[in-house]
Amino acid sequence: MPTETPQAIRLADYRPFPFEIEETELLFKLEPEATRVLATLKVRRTGDAGEPLVLNGERLKLISAAIDGRALSAADYRLD
Repeated sequence: MPTETPQAIRLADYRPFPFEIEETELLFKLEPEATRVLATLKVRRTGDAGEPLVLNGERLKLISAAIDGRALSAADYRLD
């Protein structure tokens, strides 16, 4: 089994995250066939105003998204 040498991360390359997640609330709805998770985040921008907030939802199905209680349309965000 090949092993890769870990790449060094230098302090000079470090950039602070441009957002601060002040609060996280998770609500789990457990069902026999599926589990739904409602995630509510309180996020504050701390860096460059042009930097997008990127959330990793690999292998998850997005049901909806909202900012300050306003539902986002598909044009307001991007799924990769």
